[in-house]
Amino acid sequence: MILIANRSAIEWTPNTIETKVKIEGSKALIVLNSVTPNLKSYQLKESPESDWKDVTTNVEVPLKNNTNELLFRIVNLAGVTGPEHKVIIEK
Repeated sequence: MILIANRSAIEWTPNTIETKVKIEGSKALIVLNSVTPNLKSYQLKESPESDWKDVTTNVEVPLKNNTNELLFRIVNLAGVTGPEHKVIIEK
């Protein structure tokens, strides 16, 4: 057995998302990554009034406003969603 003094080295918050964002002209290229057991899909919500839609790990989003607020989340095989991950892009 190997004892670890720092708990954060072995524990993490499950079902969270890491994003990498690259801006090219009037669009954002977003790469999603998650260490989620039994990951089924990633989902995107482009505005508060829009519905969640399934997306791939590489997302291309047109930048329509001066401030673009995007929400992402994961869904596992049991249908449980993870916490919302917000990306804000300002022109």
